[in-house]
Amino acid sequence: MGADYRKEKDPEESSRHFVDTERYGRDLFMDPETDLDRLVLQFGRQAIKQNGTGPWSEEITFDLLLNAFRIRDLESILLYSSDLSHYVADLHQPLHTTENFDGQFTGQLDIHARFESKLLNRYLSRVSFNQVDPTDLGPVLPALLDLVLGSHQEVDSVLRADERIVSELALDRKAYRGRGEGRDFPEVYFERMFEEVGGLLEERLNQAAHRVASLWWMAWKQAGEPEF
Repeated sequence: MGADYRKEKDPEESSRHFVDTERYGRDLFMDPETDLDRLVLQFGRQAIKQNGTGPWSEEITFDLLLNAFRIRDLESILLYSSDLSHYVADLHQPLHTTENFDGQFTGQLDIHARFESKLLNRYLSRVSFNQVDPTDLGPVLPALLDLVLGSHQEVDSVLRADERIVSELALDRKAYRGRGEGRDFPEVYFERMFEEVGGLLEERLNQAAHRVASLWWMAWKQAGEPEF
């Protein structure tokens, strides 16, 4: 079962897909010694469930994948490879690294879906993907913490572009509110957004693909390069 589909059955699943950087403070992401157990001790289990456990859960998933390679458990390899790719990709999306994940604090509701899904689905054919060999990212948790900081610094880029374009087009946000019931923003909005943040979207997608491939490769290498 895919990670998103487990959210309804596993109360811990949702927190693995994001991290609210502001609620933990930037300094925490500079400390590779803080693993998930220390996070629980420092903030409490309920707090980290609300604030997200993205990078720390990804480290655990990497370790599970590494062990699956070591014992040549193909079913588990496929499961943990899938989970790891999902979680890592999520944290390349800037809005997965902020408490203002859907623009709810800035009057920009539904920006999450507009940037992550609606914009990408419209312009995927214009996104260029680079073919890059996997590389050793070094210690896993520091690499994941760096990833979060890199994504988080782009949050304002997405929000500012949305705010500027909505203002210039004189759009009434209330007329489009609601994921299911509301109407999509007009196509000109998405055209302008791609002009503004299409480069960022392409860069995050390429980095996600490279990091996922690298983590898979690292787990296989560290397991002794098992053959199947």
